[in-house]
Amino acid sequence: MTTSSARQLVLSSTVHPEAMSDHSTSADPSGHRRRLLQGMARAIAQRGYAETTLADIVREANVSRRTFYEHFKDKAECLIALY
Repeated sequence: MTTSSARQLVLSSTVHPEAMSDHSTSADPSGHRRRLLQGMARAIAQRGYAETTLADIVREANVSRRTFYEHFKDKAECLIALY
């Protein structure tokens, strides 16, 4: 898959409701998981997956690295949750 087609996929896709919920109403009342997934989608759309760093994701989501690691073990797990 080329970088441009991957970006198109990210831009045209939506986050699955199951990925967004994951008990977010009780376990994540501030919506950090949702914001992280949206931040991941934006960062990948702008830079591509390989060039996206954890710093890019947390900056887009406006959360800390600690918050990222409370929800995901790494960038790959976050990507899988996005889809």
